[in-house]
Amino acid sequence: VEPKPIAKAVVSAIKAQPHQEAAGPIIIGSFSPDILAEFQRIAPEIKLIGILKNISKIPLFLKLKVTHLAVKHTRITKELVADLNQKGIEVWSYTIDDLNEAEQLKDWGVKGIITNDPRNMGQA
Repeated sequence: VEPKPIAKAVVSAIKAQPHQEAAGPIIIGSFSPDILAEFQRIAPEIKLIGILKNISKIPLFLKLKVTHLAVKHTRITKELVADLNQKGIEVWSYTIDDLNEAEQLKDWGVKGIITNDPRNMGQA
């Protein structure tokens, strides 16, 4: 996948629509560091979230100065969250469908979850 056309099209679509700050920030995410690097190049004002299954890729995303990392829930540890938070990275987790697991991750400092069942997660 060629990153330039994807990034250009998404940024154009974002800039064409008015954004209400009350709705929260716009954050663009990808599993691909190359795609996020292109977004950073053409729209450095937009926050980025690196999405990863393999924590060995964290340094690639940190080089891009991402503001968020979404880590597969089976790879998250309390120590990893503390280390990333200390570096100023907001940690999210995916895919969490169990409320107890979501609460544990919240206790560890995870700030966001990606779920298939948002109605069940409203309490976390």
